[in-house]
Amino acid sequence: MRGDDGILAPAWRALTIGLFLTIFVAAIEALSVAAVMPLVEQDLRDLTLYGWVFSAFFLGQLVGISLVARLIDTGPVRVPLALGLIVFAAGLVVASVAPSMGVLVGARVLQGIGAGAIPAVAFAVIGRAYPDELRPAMFAVVSTAWVVPAVFGPALAGFVGAHVGWRWVFAGLLPFVALAGTLAVRAVRVVPPPTTPAAARGDDAGDVPEVTATAPSRPDRRIPLTLGLTAAATVTLAGASLDGVAGAAMLVGGLVGTMWAFSRLTPRGTLRLARGVPAGVALKGLLVVAFFSADAFVPYAMVEGRGTEVWVGSLVITTVSLMWTVGSWIQARAVLRVGPVALCRVGFGCLALALAGMAITMAASVPAAVAFLAWGLGGIGIGTVYGAVTGSVLATAPVGDEGATSASLQLSETLGIALGTGAAGAVVSGLVERGATPAAAVAVVFVAAAVVALVGLVVAGRSPASVRRAAEPARPVTA
Repeated sequence: MRGDDGILAPAWRALTIGLFLTIFVAAIEALSVAAVMPLVEQDLRDLTLYGWVFSAFFLGQLVGISLVARLIDTGPVRVPLALGLIVFAAGLVVASVAPSMGVLVGARVLQGIGAGAIPAVAFAVIGRAYPDELRPAMFAVVSTAWVVPAVFGPALAGFVGAHVGWRWVFAGLLPFVALAGTLAVRAVRVVPPPTTPAAARGDDAGDVPEVTATAPSRPDRRIPLTLGLTAAATVTLAGASLDGVAGAAMLVGGLVGTMWAFSRLTPRGTLRLARGVPAGVALKGLLVVAFFSADAFVPYAMVEGRGTEVWVGSLVITTVSLMWTVGSWIQARAVLRVGPVALCRVGFGCLALALAGMAITMAASVPAAVAFLAWGLGGIGIGTVYGAVTGSVLATAPVGDEGATSASLQLSETLGIALGTGAAGAVVSGLVERGATPAAAVAVVFVAAAVVALVGLVVAGRSPASVRRAAEPARPVTA
């Protein structure tokens, strides 16, 4: 099967649709919970655990990503995919009948574990099964699977919660999980099994060019819990205003512990930005820190900073979601021609400009409508970088290590979102408590995020420079 037949050609159709639907269902759940949480709190009456409903999901994702890496690289991918879907569905069931906020928090941990496993498997499948020319389009499909729920999911969840009941936001997804899971697990049965570097070279060293990339260090299975706990401490503390030496010391300790565990679960050299796969994994983290630390506060910035109606802030988020899709398809069409490094530099540049524009928008003299233009540019920026850096890292990963590399990318992304949004929350709440206006506090976050984006622009030059697999030709999927 020729790669230019497209991702919906008969040989790829079932796999493409299956992967899209599994990620789509997980994305709907992840992006819809915030809309019904006020109704949940009114029913279960435990405001102290309100924030943990969100934190638990991120922590579960970290554990899920870490646990499936070896399963992906040592056996058929249908096993970790099926396990992830089962755990995710179990979390939905528990949430739909939760008698207390504590039980709901536990359910969210289960959902996070499953939601962490699903995209890790999907990325590995894309890297292992699809040919070079189809991978960019598949990464655009993955981005779209998240963007569509971002546009419609919260509004739909709010409607269901208000008119049917918040429990149906969880229970109502179960039939779709069953459908998507059945299609996906059947489709991935034809994905080629993992190939070790030695096997890829063949009995004769001249059969296939040897992989020259440095193999990622194997994750230590004993420390995912350490990573989760340190991340929990960091995010929890960063989400509150820190006062005193003790609070600052706890935050620093949490960050140090998180970075230590992160270094053990990602390719050697990730923290020091070693050229190639390690720098690419780190670049994914920088990308989501720059984007999501700001994106989480865009509605707050519009409503509290500029005094607009709530729907205006929601519409800005819708705009950035749509522009993310545009950036994803720009990447899909251009990456093979201009290369991932150039696209990453352009994308990070767009993101930095967008963040600067959002900071300027916090000035009362600047029309609030500028936010639509500015943050729309931010959507194009992250859409362009996201698929380019992911594709280049997976293409450069040693044969047989696609699962470990995919898990490292997901780990960097999830941890980056958690730490970025937590740190932004600490800055905003701390400045407001000390007398700053909401507009000024959020402007500081936007400027800091712009600095992170500029760092990403520089680091892009150290990331992998190709999205073509050098070790072996992609193996077509056949029914």
